[in-house]
This record gives sequence, structure tokens and C-alpha cells, in this order.
Amino acid sequence: MKVVIGEDGLDPAVQAYLDGLSRSELHELVLTLVECSETVRRTLEAVADLAGDRRGAAGEDPVRRAAALLSAPKGYEDCESYDFEYGEYTDNGYAADILDFLDELEALIDDGGADAAAPPLRMIITRLRPDLYEGRGDRDGLMERACDRAAELYARACREGRPDVGALAAWLAQFRLEVLSCPELALTDFLPALGEEGLAVYRGAVEAAPQTSARLVLQVELADADGDVDRAVRLLGGEDPRYASIVERLLAAGRGEEAMAWLDRAVAAGRVGRRRFWDPPENADIVRRRLDAPRAIELYIGAGRPDDAVALAHRLFREDPGTDAYDLLLDTAERLGRRDREREAALTWIDGRNWRDADVPIALALHEGDVERAWRAADRWGADDAWQRLADAAPQPRPADAMRLYEEAVTRTLGRRSGRETSQRIAQFAVRLRDIAAAADEAVAAETADAGAGAGPADEGGGAVGGAGAGRRDGAYTKHFRVWLDNLRDSCRHRPTVHDELRRAGL
Repeated sequence: MKVVIGEDGLDPAVQAYLDGLSRSELHELVLTLVECSETVRRTLEAVADLAGDRRGAAGEDPVRRAAALLSAPKGYEDCESYDFEYGEYTDNGYAADILDFLDELEALIDDGGADAAAPPLRMIITRLRPDLYEGRGDRDGLMERACDRAAELYARACREGRPDVGALAAWLAQFRLEVLSCPELALTDFLPALGEEGLAVYRGAVEAAPQTSARLVLQVELADADGDVDRAVRLLGGEDPRYASIVERLLAAGRGEEAMAWLDRAVAAGRVGRRRFWDPPENADIVRRRLDAPRAIELYIGAGRPDDAVALAHRLFREDPGTDAYDLLLDTAERLGRRDREREAALTWIDGRNWRDADVPIALALHEGDVERAWRAADRWGADDAWQRLADAAPQPRPADAMRLYEEAVTRTLGRRSGRETSQRIAQFAVRLRDIAAAADEAVAAETADAGAGAGPADEGGGAVGGAGAGRRDGAYTKHFRVWLDNLRDSCRHRPTVHDELRRAGL
């Protein structure tokens, strides 16, 4: 079947170029045109349909098989397939069918058909990328798995086949400049296929592109491929230095003094520690700005700079005084034989601050198992979000105060809202109050017994009590709880859901 291009036909030079292309090169050219033009795609599909009778079943042609699979309805395109329980669209087998087809293409490559497998693999990568990038229809991760596997197989097909290296290089550069993931295509996987000729085309396409974060990644990648550490450092050390990537490259090149100098700069710039949500996105290890704190401390210790290691640990702790930073500080000090001294310094700093609330001091004290210290912090600054952790601490040295925190929480909850969910929360708080009271009475009874004072804490209002008071008299804490519970029921006499949830909780 002949398709007429125009009255004068093709330019002779173009005709000669096409006549000189191999089957695989023609495949690559056609796919490139299809990706660039919707009109070309539709024309090609119409021509393929007309040729169907002569070419046999569509399933015999990998390209047509791929086109048919990729044109099938996707689960997330149908609003009726939405799963309201999970908040996502159900899987209609779209990605699974593609994965099955990839098995066939892998077998084709194994049988020496790399050139035949490459075009449909590239088609799959290109057509799946937008959906994967936007996170659509991938509840079980099948789309991501299909795209990643197609990328892996495509790189292999290019290495084992005979691609048009110029066309491959141009496509690879364009693809990676547009988006650096979904799926990830590594230059190193394509270098054997590109050769020097293809790499030159790829390099030219990268250098001609506008300066973006994507271009920077590709430039650094090329410098790494060339073994040019100095160029990589120049690229990474611009207006917004990628400290972590610079340090690691210099260390790998045996340039330790330069690496430590860049580490010092990173510390001064506040680029050591956990990545913050406001930090710009990074691409794996290629353009990382922030060094991991344990790695930085390890480098300082390894370089014989223990004071700098401890100073950094203290700084990170003061910037974000959470349990992770606290543990890092103590672990660092322990390695240097300075744990007690640095721990005392950290706690002195905590005690010397004017905290808005005691949440941080409470969290650190409970992390160390020092409940008394946590209560002292609460007395000084007040417990906010950490109140429940403090009240639930066991063994509980101040049960009356713990019960008070729960009672105050019930009062706050009642005043804010009503409804079933609120009633359930109140019932949960009441159960914890009962349990704290019972544990406190049991502790009093045990202490009295150990002292040889007979049966039960008479000065606390009666005998010891179990959780349900089974055959034993209530202690002072449980008596207090029962009075509070009666008052709660009375205050909620017009809120039947509260009474209902209390009964459900066994109260």
C-alpha cells in the first residue's frame, strides 16, 4: 500500500535518507514523529488498520500490541470505578496486562529480537509517564513497576540491538530534561548503546537546553561519566551549592582536605541535618544540598576533629531539640568519652530556656524514663500536646495530677463539640481515668503491705481496689474517680450519646 505525500512527492534527499535506514532505524524515526504529532499518530493508526489483513493478527506485531494495550480504558478514567473506601480508583487490570506484555518483550530480547522489542518498550515508557508522574491509578504500585521495568528492558534492548545512536541520544536527552523520574533513566545504562557518537549528540542536546535543575543533574552526570571531578564541583558549587554531593565526590577522589573545607561551609550555611519541607527538591545523590548529620559527625571524628563533631551535634540539638537530635548528641559524646558532660550541658540548656509549653522538655524527660523530671517541666511551663503521654507514664508517681489532666481533657472536649465521635473520645478518657486510679490504689496497697501495715491503705479511705473492685473496697483514687464519673453523667444528662458510649466502655 502506497501513501501519497503530495503531488511532487518527497524531496529526493529525504527519500534517499529513508531508503538508507534499517528496519529498526525506521521504527525509531516513526515513533519520534508519533510522539511529536497527534496527526501523525492518527494517520499511522489508520494505515495500520488498513494493512491489518495483509500483516495478519495484530498480536504478531509488538508495536501494534503495545498500541492496543496502551489505548485500553484505564480504571481511573471511569468515575464509576472509584473506590470510596480507599479514596482511589480500582485496578481494572490495565497495568497488569502491560506487565504481562513486558514478559513477552523480555523473551523477545532473549531470543535476539532487541531491535524489535525496543520500539514498543519506548512507547510504553512515553505513554505511561504522564499518568505515573501525576500519581493516577497506581494504588498497588503496578504502574510504577511496569514503567520501571519497561525502562530497564528498553536500556537493555538498546545495548543489545543496533539503534540509531543519534536519534536515541536526542530522545534520551529530551526525555530526561523534561522530567527526571517516572521512570528514571540513567545515562550509564545507555552509554554502551550510545558510544562516542551518540554521547556527543547527547552532550550537545544537554548543553543547548535552558538552564534548569534538570539540566544541572544531566551536566553533573556527564562530568561524572568523564571522570571530571573539578567540573562536577564547579557545577555543584554555584549560587545554591549542593554540599552533600560535592563532599562525597571529593572524598571518593581522595581529596579529603577539600571535602572537609566544603563540610565546614555546609555547617556554616546550615546545610547539615534532616531535609526540611521547604528545601528545594533533590535528585538522589546527584544534587543533594544537605548532608546527613550522622555522616557529617562521622567525617569530623574521622578527621581528628572531635570538638567540631560535638559542637555540630549540640547545634543540631538546639535547632531542633527532639529525641532524634538528643540521641545523636549523646551517641556522639559517648564515642568520645564525654557522655555525662554533654548530657548535663544539654539538660542545662533545656532548663535555661523560657519554653512556651513543656512539650519538648516532657518528651525528652520521658525519653530518658525520668517521669519526675517531666512533671517538674509540666509544673513550670504547662503541658500542651504532651499532656497525655505524661499522664499515661508508668509507673506514675503523681496519679492525682495524671487524673486531673484527663479530667481537664474531658471538660475541654465537652465544650468544643458534640456527637458520637466526641462521646467515644470522652469514654476513652474515662477508661484511662479508671485505670490510673486502680493502678494508684494497687500501688498504695502494695507499699502498705510491704511496710507490714496490714490489709490495705486505711488512711486512703479504705481497702485496695482492683479495676472493677471485685470483692475489695475502693481505694481513695477509685473513690475519687467514681464521684467524678457520677458528676460527668449528671452534667451530660441531656447528651444521650455520652451515656451510651460510657455503657459501651463498661462504665
